[in-house]
Amino acid sequence: MPRGNDSVRERQPFLAAGRSVGMMTTRNCLTPSCSKAKLDLNAKLQVPRLCSVPKEIRTSHAPMLVRVGTANFKLAWWTREGCMSRIGGRLKELGLVLPESLKGPPGLVLPFPWVNVRRDRAFVSGHGPQEADGSPSGPFGSVGDSISLEQGREVARKVGLSILGSLQRELGDLDHITGWCRVFGMVNCVPGFDKPSAVINGFSDLILEVFGPEIGRHARSAVGVAGLPLNFPVEVEAEVMIAH
Repeated sequence: MPRGNDSVRERQPFLAAGRSVGMMTTRNCLTPSCSKAKLDLNAKLQVPRLCSVPKEIRTSHAPMLVRVGTANFKLAWWTREGCMSRIGGRLKELGLVLPESLKGPPGLVLPFPWVNVRRDRAFVSGHGPQEADGSPSGPFGSVGDSISLEQGREVARKVGLSILGSLQRELGDLDHITGWCRVFGMVNCVPGFDKPSAVINGFSDLILEVFGPEIGRHARSAVGVAGLPLNFPVEVEAEVMIAH
């Protein structure tokens, strides 16, 4: 029997209620915890009555759980575009790369998780901008002083990628996000700076660009502060709704 991530038999239809409702692939569709399990491709897949699921859900790439023998596997819907997750495909289309986990300076102690999942909510701790390797990203300082408003917007966009990277690591797939609930943005700025909202627009624009208006729309606050950790110009925290 081939392993779940082998390409011996690339695609196979699966059935529900006597009808073919899609295609599954044995590559890139299993969760990391199951990817090393042996999968009998001839085994009967015990799935829910998916034919009653609305078409817009069946074609949304939303992950689903199926049972093969005694093991549960998480599969993505097979569409003409392939088995890549919807959000993963969107990031690739936009040429966006999610950074690795933050590599802070020596001695930095963070006694909290970057993402705290509670039932159908994921609470995201405050993030700053990061380079692709996880190192803190500049420019550093205050908006309205050494950093322009437009530079601040670009930093806020980078913060969005940092948050998406943490959510990806915690959830395994950004398609698990079913809605962005709220965003709280903080801008390190000079006294009297009255455009924190314009800076945080860089974050909001990214989320809407990646997730679309239905999932991506969110309540938001943006405030100016006298300083932020590591002298970041922008820090953002968020709350999202998720489906397991």
